Amino acid sequence: MIHDSYFDSEEFRELLTDYEDALEQGRPVFLDSDELVDIADYYEQSGRPRDADRAIDRALELDPTAPGALSFKVGDALDKCDPAQARYYLEQMTDHENVEYTYCQAELLLYDERDDEADELLRQHLDSLGDDDERDDYILDVANLYSEWERPELAIQWMEMVPPREGEDYLDMKGRNLYGVGRYTESADIYRQLIDINPFEHDYWIGLAASQLALGQDAEALESSEYAIAIDPQSADAVVRKANALYRLERYAEALDYFRRYSEMEPDDLSGQMNQALCLVAMNRYAEGAELMERFIPQLNYDQQMLADAYMELAYAYSELERYEDALAALDMTTQLPCDHTHVDVMKGHIMLAAGQLEQAEKCFADAVNHSDTPTRTLLHVIVSLYDNAYLNTAYNMFQRYFKLKEPDCHEGYAYMALCCHDMNRREEYLHWLELACRLNPEEARQALAHLFAEGTDPTQYFDIENH
Repeated sequence: MIHDSYFDSEEFRELLTDYEDALEQGRPVFLDSDELVDIADYYEQSGRPRDADRAIDRALELDPTAPGALSFKVGDALDKCDPAQARYYLEQMTDHENVEYTYCQAELLLYDERDDEADELLRQHLDSLGDDDERDDYILDVANLYSEWERPELAIQWMEMVPPREGEDYLDMKGRNLYGVGRYTESADIYRQLIDINPFEHDYWIGLAASQLALGQDAEALESSEYAIAIDPQSADAVVRKANALYRLERYAEALDYFRRYSEMEPDDLSGQMNQALCLVAMNRYAEGAELMERFIPQLNYDQQMLADAYMELAYAYSELERYEDALAALDMTTQLPCDHTHVDVMKGHIMLAAGQLEQAEKCFADAVNHSDTPTRTLLHVIVSLYDNAYLNTAYNMFQRYFKLKEPDCHEGYAYMALCCHDMNRREEYLHWLELACRLNPEEARQALAHLFAEGTDPTQYFDIENH
């Protein structure tokens, strides 16, 4: 398997120049099939599929059973969701001892989501190898195969079978897969190493920004994404990372501009429009947000999860516009969709409270708590809804019950209880719960209480400011 750094080498550049000069001048191409496969891989990674196909066809003219060329054809067929065509090219590969044959068999199994069988097959081939260097190269090629097939757990398992390497290709693959398995701190560390090696590779800044977003390091992610954009202003991945960081930092107007820019770059990705709508709603521009969601929801049938999220956001926007029947109708559209139906019940109760339908709201809240896998947490959401709808005394009394029920190591709810006490002029209780919130759950404190303090105030300082 050819890695990106090879394509930057003088050896490959000379090979590519000879090939392209021969084509341009109409001369015969004096390259073997493996060299033509390398050129095809380069064209494929450069977004030139027609040139890649032409190079592979020349390789197969030289040797119709060439494993590398046939492996390329197998991968291309699977990319086009044509496993029958992939099996046809695999059958043309007469040398079953060649490692490319094993890779292609594994890819077909991965395509069919038969991961255990693919791993067993690849491990059987590993057992047949004797030389340590050969084994290590094979292990890293298998890890790369798993990485390309978005199987990060398996990729990491195989990478950890060999001593760590220092090369860019190895570190890049490790960073991507550590991110894929949720090891974000390690992933960020890897991307920092890569940036030290090559600070002008925008993909490394994008990878670092993604890890930082996952770690909640939003300001740092914004800075990393800005470096990526400075290197490549046309990078859609960098633009959307910056948009997400701005949204998380509650800089909604700027986030809206960048999500719009992302949608212009990637018009087929409706998440850009979805996030624009979220920004509009966060800016209290509910009518515009609802109108945008109404336009793109009919196109979302291909993504059931995003469709469910869109209906819930639309319901919230309708509710804020006091279009309560429309809001409930939007939530009804989630019934058969994959989403947190307990959360939907809480939302229905919230909307019914806002509409003054108290009995119906109580039933929805009761259903939510009774059917929840985490009833205590769901109870907290119900109480917050009561507070939002100005049922302060009821919310206050239910908070007392909630704090008796929650687990000792759960620190959710302190900030919202502090807010409730603040609005009820219970000063001493407000300070008590505020101190707990600032010390034990500053992120919730920021979400619930930021509007009481100067913009940009660190939530860990809220209590000191109030108790001054």
